[in-house]
Amino acid sequence: MGYTAMHHAAAINAVDICRILVENGAVINAYGGDLCETPLHVAVKEGAYDVVEYLLSKGALRKAKNIKRESPADLANDDLMKNIFDRIHQRVQIVYPSCLHRRYSVLLSGAIPKAVSSEGIKFLSRLENLTTNIEMATHYVVKTTLDGYAEVSSRIMEAILRGIFIVSHEWLRRCVVWNKLIDEDGFEVKGFTREGHLVAENSNVKARKNRLNMKPGLFRGCQFYICQHDFRGTVGKEVIARLIKLGEGVLLGREPRLVDYTESGIRPFHASRSWDDDSKVLGVFAVYVPGQTIPRRILNEKLIGIVTPLWVLECVLHFKLLPPDRR
Repeated sequence: MGYTAMHHAAAINAVDICRILVENGAVINAYGGDLCETPLHVAVKEGAYDVVEYLLSKGALRKAKNIKRESPADLANDDLMKNIFDRIHQRVQIVYPSCLHRRYSVLLSGAIPKAVSSEGIKFLSRLENLTTNIEMATHYVVKTTLDGYAEVSSRIMEAILRGIFIVSHEWLRRCVVWNKLIDEDGFEVKGFTREGHLVAENSNVKARKNRLNMKPGLFRGCQFYICQHDFRGTVGKEVIARLIKLGEGVLLGREPRLVDYTESGIRPFHASRSWDDDSKVLGVFAVYVPGQTIPRRILNEKLIGIVTPLWVLECVLHFKLLPPDRR
């Protein structure tokens, strides 16, 4: 996750450039860089007083946390900077006009009804809005039940992590009938089931808004070591590794060293607030297959979270960093 133009302008106190960017729809609270910082973080660090004042006046979040759990307000060390924060209290509604210029690149699941798929392919091809590549997709059309739920699949989990629209095949059918791409409201998948049992609800909308607001991926700030276990009969090791990478987690090639992690000061960006008060929870995890031997050094490190492949899937399906099991 790199810096946006707003970050770069903030770093050099270019308030005129920041103003142009905001007026043209730039996301004022976008996160970027290795520490997942907003432009306001950068402006405070660089002593860009004019930009700090402007961003605060436009509703920049003074309490937004970076990956070290630091807010811009925490970084305001000198009296002049503190005075700016004390003086500007007004919060305004931020409108992003650029969001009105929609791009459509629609990927179809192979499970949707054949009649809908056939007509949908013709319709989308004519508009040049069809894709077969999920990396390019803005929308993923899936088969849903009458009440709007979809069966879990690896492709659905990938779509969640990418923050794209996951919509019912009924949306595509209506688009074909009306001969235009219609609003997704009311057609986004309501939740996900596994073998008929409800697993999670509304997590796809949460993930999409996370991406829209340019926040880090689900596993940002986390490190994972996948134990050298036999993954046959469970979720494939390759699937788990891919989901972790898509969620911006770090895959370790060797057993984790807690000292490297703790000295960095990094914390999981999406950790729940309860984690802040729990000194026994960090962002280092070992993924193991139940019933198989876990390396002794990992077991002895009580601050390493021991999790299963299913835990990784559950985190994705809820778009929430769940606490690891207690040991």
